[in-house]
Amino acid sequence: MESKTVVCVPIGTGAMDIAIAQYVLDKAKEKGLGSTFDFGAE
Repeated sequence: MESKTVVCVPIGTGAMDIAIAQYVLDKAKEKGLGSTFDFGAE
């Protein structure tokens, strides 16, 4: 069995998170899924 080393550098991924979230949101809207939440509601 071959041994491999994986190096993870967890910086600069915020833009990717936002891009994926936008994609998922768009797909959910297309399918009529999800709901809204008002964070400012009292």
